[in-house]
Amino acid sequence: MGNKENLVSHAYTVIFGLTADPIHKGHEQAIINGVQYLREKGFDIENFILIPVFQPNLIAGKKSPYSDFNKRYEMCELVATKLSSQLSCNIVVSNIEKRIAEKTGENNYSLNTLKELNLQNVLFMVSADHFQGRWPKFRKWFGWQEILKFSGLLINQRPGHKINKAFIDRLSDINSEVHIVEKGTSVDTSSTVIRNSFYHSEMDLCLSSEIIKYIKSNGLYLNK
Repeated sequence: MGNKENLVSHAYTVIFGLTADPIHKGHEQAIINGVQYLREKGFDIENFILIPVFQPNLIAGKKSPYSDFNKRYEMCELVATKLSSQLSCNIVVSNIEKRIAEKTGENNYSLNTLKELNLQNVLFMVSADHFQGRWPKFRKWFGWQEILKFSGLLINQRPGHKINKAFIDRLSDINSEVHIVEKGTSVDTSSTVIRNSFYHSEMDLCLSSEIIKYIKSNGLYLNK
Protein backbone atom coordinates (compact mmCIF):
# COMPACT_ATOMS: atom_id res chain seq x y z
CA MET A 1 0.00 0.00 0.00
CA GLY A 2 1.85 3.02 -1.26
CA ASN A 3 5.27 1.36 -0.96
CA LYS A 4 7.93 3.18 -2.92
CA GLU A 5 9.62 0.02 -4.10
CA ASN A 6 6.40 -1.14 -5.78
CA LEU A 7 5.94 2.05 -7.78
CA VAL A 8 7.43 3.30 -11.01
CA SER A 9 9.65 6.34 -10.45
CA HIS A 10 7.92 9.43 -11.82
CA ALA A 11 6.68 12.87 -10.94
CA TYR A 12 3.19 13.16 -9.55
CA THR A 13 0.52 15.75 -10.14
CA VAL A 14 -1.47 16.22 -6.96
CA ILE A 15 -5.06 17.44 -7.18
CA PHE A 16 -6.71 18.98 -4.15
CA GLY A 17 -10.39 19.87 -4.47
CA LEU A 18 -11.77 22.21 -1.83
CA THR A 19 -14.65 24.59 -1.30
CA ALA A 20 -12.26 27.23 0.13
CA ASP A 21 -14.97 29.23 1.86
CA PRO A 22 -12.51 30.40 3.09
CA ILE A 23 -9.27 28.51 2.52
CA HIS A 24 -7.65 28.24 5.96
CA LYS A 25 -4.52 27.04 7.71
CA GLY A 26 -5.92 23.52 7.92
CA HIS A 27 -5.95 23.43 4.12
CA GLU A 28 -2.50 24.97 3.99
CA GLN A 29 -1.10 22.40 6.41
CA ALA A 30 -2.64 19.57 4.39
CA ILE A 31 -0.79 20.87 1.33
CA ILE A 32 2.46 21.17 3.29
CA ASN A 33 2.06 17.67 4.74
CA GLY A 34 1.32 16.21 1.32
CA VAL A 35 4.37 17.79 -0.28
CA GLN A 36 6.63 16.74 2.59
CA TYR A 37 5.27 13.19 2.59
CA LEU A 38 5.91 12.66 -1.11
CA ARG A 39 9.39 14.16 -0.91
CA GLU A 40 10.27 11.98 2.07
CA LYS A 41 9.23 8.98 -0.03
CA GLY A 42 11.57 10.17 -2.76
CA PHE A 43 8.83 11.21 -5.21
CA ASP A 44 8.88 14.34 -7.33
CA ILE A 45 5.91 16.69 -7.66
CA GLU A 46 5.27 18.11 -11.11
CA ASN A 47 2.27 20.22 -10.10
CA PHE A 48 0.09 20.64 -7.04
CA ILE A 49 -3.28 21.82 -8.34
CA LEU A 50 -5.87 23.45 -6.10
CA ILE A 51 -9.35 23.10 -7.57
CA PRO A 52 -12.03 25.26 -5.93
CA VAL A 53 -15.41 23.57 -6.22
CA PHE A 54 -17.82 25.52 -8.41
CA GLN A 55 -21.18 24.06 -7.34
CA PRO A 56 -20.71 21.45 -4.59
CA ASN A 57 -22.83 18.32 -4.66
CA LEU A 58 -24.20 18.86 -1.18
CA ILE A 59 -24.50 16.13 1.41
CA ALA A 60 -26.66 16.19 4.51
CA GLY A 61 -25.95 19.18 6.74
CA LYS A 62 -23.96 21.06 4.11
CA LYS A 63 -24.90 24.38 2.54
CA SER A 64 -23.89 26.14 -0.65
CA PRO A 65 -20.77 28.33 -0.45
CA TYR A 66 -21.30 31.80 1.04
CA SER A 67 -18.65 33.41 -1.16
CA ASP A 68 -18.92 33.42 -4.93
CA PHE A 69 -16.56 31.30 -6.98
CA ASN A 70 -14.29 34.14 -8.10
CA LYS A 71 -13.55 35.21 -4.53
CA ARG A 72 -12.88 31.66 -3.40
CA TYR A 73 -10.62 31.22 -6.44
CA GLU A 74 -8.70 34.40 -5.61
CA MET A 75 -8.20 33.29 -2.00
CA CYS A 76 -6.76 30.02 -3.29
CA GLU A 77 -4.41 31.97 -5.56
CA LEU A 78 -3.06 33.91 -2.58
CA VAL A 79 -2.28 30.70 -0.73
CA ALA A 80 -0.84 29.00 -3.83
CA THR A 81 1.55 31.90 -4.42
CA LYS A 82 2.73 31.88 -0.83
CA LEU A 83 3.19 28.11 -0.52
CA SER A 84 4.85 27.80 -3.95
CA SER A 85 7.61 30.04 -2.66
CA GLN A 86 7.71 28.50 0.80
CA LEU A 87 7.86 24.89 -0.43
CA SER A 88 9.68 25.45 -3.75
CA CYS A 89 6.83 23.59 -5.39
CA ASN A 90 4.66 24.54 -8.38
CA ILE A 91 1.30 25.08 -6.68
CA VAL A 92 -1.37 26.42 -9.00
CA VAL A 93 -5.13 27.02 -9.02
CA SER A 94 -7.50 25.73 -11.69
CA ASN A 95 -11.01 26.91 -12.58
CA ILE A 96 -11.74 23.65 -14.39
CA GLU A 97 -14.87 22.91 -12.34
CA LYS A 98 -16.38 26.22 -13.36
CA ARG A 99 -15.56 25.57 -17.00
CA ILE A 100 -17.07 22.08 -16.90
CA ALA A 101 -20.26 23.31 -15.22
CA GLU A 102 -20.67 26.16 -17.70
CA LYS A 103 -20.11 23.78 -20.62
CA THR A 104 -22.49 21.04 -19.46
CA GLY A 105 -25.02 23.02 -17.40
CA GLU A 106 -25.01 20.14 -14.93
CA ASN A 107 -23.61 19.41 -11.49
CA ASN A 108 -20.03 18.28 -11.70
CA TYR A 109 -18.37 15.36 -9.97
CA SER A 110 -14.74 14.64 -9.13
CA LEU A 111 -14.73 11.81 -11.69
CA ASN A 112 -15.69 14.27 -14.43
CA THR A 113 -12.91 16.63 -13.34
CA LEU A 114 -10.31 13.87 -13.51
CA LYS A 115 -11.50 12.81 -16.94
CA GLU A 116 -11.43 16.40 -18.21
CA LEU A 117 -7.93 17.01 -16.84
CA ASN A 118 -6.73 13.83 -18.56
CA LEU A 119 -3.41 13.80 -16.72
CA GLN A 120 -0.98 10.99 -16.02
CA ASN A 121 0.48 10.02 -12.63
CA VAL A 122 -2.22 11.77 -10.61
CA LEU A 123 -2.83 11.63 -6.88
CA PHE A 124 -6.18 12.92 -5.67
CA MET A 125 -5.86 14.44 -2.20
CA VAL A 126 -8.81 13.67 0.08
CA SER A 127 -9.38 14.13 3.81
CA ALA A 128 -9.33 11.06 6.06
CA ASP A 129 -12.91 11.64 7.22
CA HIS A 130 -14.08 10.19 3.89
CA PHE A 131 -12.41 6.86 4.73
CA GLN A 132 -13.45 6.29 8.34
CA GLY A 133 -16.11 4.13 9.95
CA ARG A 134 -17.88 0.99 8.84
CA TRP A 135 -19.42 2.72 5.79
CA PRO A 136 -16.86 5.27 4.58
CA LYS A 137 -18.28 8.35 2.85
CA PHE A 138 -16.00 7.78 -0.13
CA ARG A 139 -18.26 4.87 -1.11
CA LYS A 140 -21.03 7.41 -1.75
CA TRP A 141 -18.95 9.44 -4.22
CA PHE A 142 -20.17 9.31 -7.79
CA GLY A 143 -18.15 6.66 -9.65
CA TRP A 144 -15.83 6.12 -6.69
CA GLN A 145 -14.34 2.93 -8.10
CA GLU A 146 -13.82 4.49 -11.51
CA ILE A 147 -12.01 7.43 -9.88
CA LEU A 148 -9.26 4.99 -8.97
CA LYS A 149 -8.79 4.14 -12.65
CA PHE A 150 -7.82 7.74 -13.31
CA SER A 151 -6.03 8.65 -10.09
CA GLY A 152 -4.29 7.34 -7.01
CA LEU A 153 -5.15 8.76 -3.60
CA LEU A 154 -3.25 10.93 -1.16
CA ILE A 155 -5.25 10.64 2.06
CA ASN A 156 -4.72 13.46 4.52
CA GLN A 157 -4.94 12.05 8.05
CA ARG A 158 -6.75 14.22 10.62
CA PRO A 159 -7.04 13.88 14.42
CA GLY A 160 -10.10 11.93 15.51
CA HIS A 161 -10.62 10.19 12.17
CA LYS A 162 -9.74 6.50 12.35
CA ILE A 163 -9.31 5.18 8.83
CA ASN A 164 -11.04 1.94 7.88
CA LYS A 165 -8.02 -0.21 6.99
CA ALA A 166 -10.09 -2.93 5.34
CA PHE A 167 -11.58 -0.33 3.02
CA ILE A 168 -8.13 1.08 2.23
CA ASP A 169 -6.98 -2.44 1.34
CA ARG A 170 -9.94 -2.75 -1.01
CA LEU A 171 -9.01 0.54 -2.68
CA SER A 172 -5.40 -0.58 -2.99
CA ASP A 173 -6.55 -3.68 -4.86
CA ILE A 174 -8.00 -1.34 -7.50
CA ASN A 175 -5.06 1.10 -7.53
CA SER A 176 -1.87 0.38 -5.62
CA GLU A 177 -1.04 4.07 -5.40
CA VAL A 178 -2.98 4.77 -2.22
CA HIS A 179 -0.95 6.85 0.24
CA ILE A 180 -1.89 7.86 3.77
CA VAL A 181 -0.20 11.02 5.02
CA GLU A 182 0.26 10.33 8.72
CA LYS A 183 2.10 11.99 11.61
CA GLY A 184 2.02 15.42 10.01
CA THR A 185 1.18 18.64 11.82
CA SER A 186 -2.56 19.38 11.90
CA VAL A 187 -4.57 22.54 12.38
CA ASP A 188 -7.90 21.94 14.12
CA THR A 189 -10.28 24.37 12.45
CA SER A 190 -13.02 24.48 9.85
CA SER A 191 -14.42 26.97 7.38
CA THR A 192 -17.79 26.88 9.17
CA VAL A 193 -16.24 27.89 12.50
CA ILE A 194 -14.26 30.65 10.80
CA ARG A 195 -17.28 32.08 8.99
CA ASN A 196 -19.34 32.10 12.17
CA SER A 197 -16.74 33.84 14.31
CA PHE A 198 -14.54 35.83 11.93
CA TYR A 199 -15.61 39.28 13.15
CA HIS A 200 -15.82 38.20 16.80
CA SER A 201 -12.57 36.30 17.35
CA GLU A 202 -8.89 36.54 16.61
CA MET A 203 -8.27 34.57 13.43
CA ASP A 204 -4.47 34.49 13.30
CA LEU A 205 -4.39 30.83 14.34
CA CYS A 206 -6.89 29.83 11.65
CA LEU A 207 -6.11 32.03 8.66
CA SER A 208 -3.01 33.41 7.01
CA SER A 209 -2.58 37.18 7.05
CA GLU A 210 -3.24 37.36 3.30
CA ILE A 211 -6.64 35.69 3.67
CA ILE A 212 -7.62 37.80 6.69
CA LYS A 213 -6.85 40.93 4.72
CA TYR A 214 -8.76 39.65 1.68
CA ILE A 215 -11.87 38.77 3.71
CA LYS A 216 -11.93 42.17 5.39
CA SER A 217 -11.29 44.14 2.21
CA ASN A 218 -14.08 42.28 0.41
CA GLY A 219 -16.53 42.32 3.33
CA LEU A 220 -17.00 38.55 3.30
CA TYR A 221 -19.03 36.76 5.98
CA LEU A 222 -20.44 39.96 7.41
CA ASN A 223 -23.90 38.44 7.77
CA LYS A 224 -22.77 35.32 9.57
